[in-house]
Amino acid sequence: MKPMRKIILLFLLAAVLSGCNIDYLTEALNSYDEDISSLDISWNADNTIRTATDPETGDVVWYETWEYDGSSNPILVRRYSPGGRLKWSTLYKWNDGLKIQEVCYDSADNLLWHTVFTYNSEGLMLSESNFDNDNILQWFNVWEYSGSLKINQGRYDSSSAMTQAFTWEYNVDGDWIKETSYTAGSSRNSAGLAYPSPGTTPAFPSFSLSGMSVSNWRMRTFDPQGYFRMSFDSDNYPVELFRTDSRLTRDLSIEIDYYDNHLPKSKLTKYGNDEVLNLELAYYSNGYLSEINTTGRALLLPLRYTIDYKSDMSPERVSVYQNNTKLMYFVYDSEKKVDLIVHPLDPVDFTGSIHSITQYDGDDVKLGSYVFTFEVAENQIRIQALTADDSPNGHYLAKMDAEGEIARFEAWSEADSLLWHYDYSYSDVAGEIMRTAEEKYDDVRDIVEDYTSIDITTLSLDLLLN
Repeated sequence: MKPMRKIILLFLLAAVLSGCNIDYLTEALNSYDEDISSLDISWNADNTIRTATDPETGDVVWYETWEYDGSSNPILVRRYSPGGRLKWSTLYKWNDGLKIQEVCYDSADNLLWHTVFTYNSEGLMLSESNFDNDNILQWFNVWEYSGSLKINQGRYDSSSAMTQAFTWEYNVDGDWIKETSYTAGSSRNSAGLAYPSPGTTPAFPSFSLSGMSVSNWRMRTFDPQGYFRMSFDSDNYPVELFRTDSRLTRDLSIEIDYYDNHLPKSKLTKYGNDEVLNLELAYYSNGYLSEINTTGRALLLPLRYTIDYKSDMSPERVSVYQNNTKLMYFVYDSEKKVDLIVHPLDPVDFTGSIHSITQYDGDDVKLGSYVFTFEVAENQIRIQALTADDSPNGHYLAKMDAEGEIARFEAWSEADSLLWHYDYSYSDVAGEIMRTAEEKYDDVRDIVEDYTSIDITTLSLDLLLN
């Protein structure tokens, strides 16, 4: 969606979303560990005790004791409940700084499983084989390299049948730019736990994708400040866009979920671990958007929008609710059908040939209306404001720059006095990321020839402004 078109939707929702707050984007990222992002992780002074606490209550969730060999490699990790009950233990074995065995025991120190690792002469992992407590092979992974770059990985079951595979492609700098997933179908420790004899490593088959099909894939594009990572499902629909940037304190991401018919079901925008804006979408049987539920830290309160259409499927009304209370609604006057489903990453487009929008409160009392005039020669949109009795009440001007970006948004009184204005700059981080994404998207579009509606520019803008 071009900025000139999108400004109308932004204007429409300004009264509702004026309480949105994104100042917290400058806050420091909380220190979380592993994938337990809901917990606070801390270590003691000599890194022998790791504690997980609930950040809201301060209560201990679990703690671990860590033991190391003479080279500071961890050899035993034991996890305990807050009351001191052992939950499990993991034992590690090392050779010249390379982990060669990992062993797991239950709370009674009974062997559960162990994994054996092998490496080439350069220290790159060649295989990972997992065995149960009877030393029977369960599964194994095998890696192949081009120089030091990992290019293939195969995961096999105990009968050496491939169950999953990964391939990687790289740029000239050695950064992976595409990842594709396929589916097939001798130190002692204080506890005295022993390393089982490694099971017999299987004969590794030659890597082959025969009979495999793509399950998902990812691409990365790089620039001096960081990179974009775009993830797609097997049908080439985007499921995630991720941005890491040296100018930002946290990573930015959008996650997309779909219905079975590939209409977007939800769109979650996150800044670090914070859910900034979550959109949940519903549709009529003909595929047109019927409802949007919004939650997230960028909103002062969660809101629900419902959309009604005329017989020609042009928008007729957008109603705004808090829970089941109607706050207000907007009635549209448009000349022709307006397509709402542009693409999964930006599914809402209420623009097109809209002539006017009239606003009512929840009790059907008319509050005013706005008449839109697209002044092509001046490269701007004029929005005339009218009172409830249709008397002129000033106007707004959305001025565009030569590239079609929003340059200035002005509010004028009926006496033609400038009341206030916003100037938009695209030399800041948000603008640079948006423009970088636009340039890098061409690389992706050349590869995904059958899915050309991915609008990374709009997506990047959403990441920073929604």
